[in-house]
Amino acid sequence: MMNHDKVIKGVLSGILLILTTISHAAYLAPVGIPAPSFCVDETSPVAPAGWPASEVSGYYYIDNSDINATDSSNPYGYPDQPRVSIPTSLVAGEVVEIHGGPYTGSQLNITASGTSGSPIWFRGASATSKPTLRREIKLQGSYINLENLYFDTSRKTIRVTYTNTPTDHVCIRHNEFAGAGIADGNSAVLSVSGDSGSRTSDVVIYNNPESVT
Repeated sequence: MMNHDKVIKGVLSGILLILTTISHAAYLAPVGIPAPSFCVDETSPVAPAGWPASEVSGYYYIDNSDINATDSSNPYGYPDQPRVSIPTSLVAGEVVEIHGGPYTGSQLNITASGTSGSPIWFRGASATSKPTLRREIKLQGSYINLENLYFDTSRKTIRVTYTNTPTDHVCIRHNEFAGAGIADGNSAVLSVSGDSGSRTSDVVIYNNPESVT
């Protein structure tokens, strides 16, 4: 297993900086490079008080391995009755907690409209209990955090991109990437794209172990 901490912070139509460190201790910004103002030290929201017995608006609980899981008349899900599918359109402050897996299928297009004070969180249960995802995720929007997920794919895993409007402040941290790694055309495991009209900026990728199989 190879461990890499990477921070990407920039504008794809301008300059993209990739900074690599080895230590998994507290983040220390390299000399001359300012520490990101988001992501690295952000605290993930705690579980709502209404769980496990009732749903709470703005908090999604997903577990496709639970026999009680259903999307029918169950907009958010909760531990006693999870949702099966992952929501793809989210507003500021919403939290998506994913359990179980594997989650398979075609590309999952996620549009998120977070803010600096109310970012959006996609997360696994904990650093030691990561759900397995075997599908590509396309992220677009603002202030989106992904953490504690296990990606087991052979080709594309995460795309940070745009559609007509800029994408900014994306945090990808504490996840794990695995898979055989097939060099087949345009098959980057993690890609970031933008152009002069729709800029992609402020993307941080931090503390994501890579498993080579």
